Amino acid sequence: MIVERRALGRCLVAAAVVLGSVLAAVPAGAAGRSELAVSTGAYDIAKTVALEAGFEYRFLPHAWGLVPAAGVVGTEEGEFWAYAGLRRPFHVAPLWRLTPGFGVSLYEEGGSGKDLGGPLQFRSSLELSRRLARGGRLGLAVYHLSNASIYENNPGANSVVLTWASPVSVAPVSPPRVEAARRDRVARWTVRGGLAGVLTRSDRARGERIRGSGEREQTAFRLDGGDGLGLAVERHLGQRFGLEAGVLQADIEAELMFDLAPPVAGGGFGEGIWGMNRGFCGLASLTAGLNFHLVPKRPADVYIGPFVGLARLSGVTISDLGQSFRYDFDDELVYGVNAGLDLPFRSGGP
Repeated sequence: MIVERRALGRCLVAAAVVLGSVLAAVPAGAAGRSELAVSTGAYDIAKTVALEAGFEYRFLPHAWGLVPAAGVVGTEEGEFWAYAGLRRPFHVAPLWRLTPGFGVSLYEEGGSGKDLGGPLQFRSSLELSRRLARGGRLGLAVYHLSNASIYENNPGANSVVLTWASPVSVAPVSPPRVEAARRDRVARWTVRGGLAGVLTRSDRARGERIRGSGEREQTAFRLDGGDGLGLAVERHLGQRFGLEAGVLQADIEAELMFDLAPPVAGGGFGEGIWGMNRGFCGLASLTAGLNFHLVPKRPADVYIGPFVGLARLSGVTISDLGQSFRYDFDDELVYGVNAGLDLPFRSGGP
């Protein structure tokens, strides 16, 4: 069996992403406090044990007591990841709080860091914290980082960290104007997650060679669309516009057409045999874009806008007519159109 290895660059140049189910929105003028937290401790405690440090912003609590959160973490070994997710605090005593959490992370192992299998990781956590005299909180947290076996390699990593959180005040709306503010306010932040459909535009990568037997081998490879999961955070600039940052994980379908023609007497090639087969490669991307909201302040809000990002595609091996072909990809800048439908769990904020 002959195995070919080829590189195909700039394969993904357009995408359409649909994200639904708004998890939380922070409205302007809402009374309450968010928190800014810092953490430090031991990363991968079962194996390498490296020092880590991180920052996390915890938004205002919303429906069902859920608290949207986003953060970044780095280690002394060069690992780095950014994450976003949800926390749910439970008061177990007057000053004590137990908080489980779950989120999605985009992971980079760095020069000498640990290979966790791929860039998309899931973060599950549990924190026990105590309220301090001035409103801050001191806590101990454990969390697990792994890819839920969406990649072949899934070693996972566990961390134990100390956390300190400081409240960030949000000015309350004056009582005489509460109702007017509720009618006119615009959500400042939206955290959304859901299913994503990806459409790609890539030209066929064609190849041709003459085998040692004299047969002519021709191939044509291209990427089609796919689907997966997305998580994004949007900062609203008003009723119509917002800046969004997001992560996307999807499986992209790849198509290979293969033709093998025998040589004929007098030169040239005769009628050959051909085949077509498909495979899948994983897409992980980090994107940023500008959204335009078509129907703000409605129960269902439709948005659309351009985005740019960095995409990483895993390799794919496709076999056809007894041959195997391996295609690998470089990390690429991508651009496209982001469109979706927001369906809030709770409109109007807390």
